[in-house]
Amino acid sequence: SALFRYEWPVTMVGLDVTYTSDASMDEAYLRGLAAEAGEAGAFLERINRFYMGFYERARGVRTTFQHDSIAVAYAIAPELFKTRRGKLSVITEGVAKGQTIFCPVGHHTFNDPGWADLPTQTVCSKLDGPGFRELYRRTLIEGARRKL
Repeated sequence: SALFRYEWPVTMVGLDVTYTSDASMDEAYLRGLAAEAGEAGAFLERINRFYMGFYERARGVRTTFQHDSIAVAYAIAPELFKTRRGKLSVITEGVAKGQTIFCPVGHHTFNDPGWADLPTQTVCSKLDGPGFRELYRRTLIEGARRKL
């Protein structure tokens, strides 16, 4: 994939980070948003019902995972994340097609053929889930107050 082949700054926030259970939003959290964050909170509570059903069927948990919001949170509050530097490549053939492989700085294959010409990028490796949930909550509540 071309995204990781060019010399521009990229920070990848992968599913291994966004599926963090302590960043997920259960019914109680979403009800709290509906109560505290006005119209926007109520809207988010309603639309997340569908996703809650999906995750219950797909993963056996009655919660939602905020993949896109977590990626945006990196731009707003990078201190909530631990990152690593390395090279990224996307598999384009075979059973692993679409999966991203990460080769961290210092790994013995970092300069091997196939990796040597790739730029070094940033990859999120861990998220402060409670910090993310508080940022999300606070942002919605502040937005609701400004609207008044």
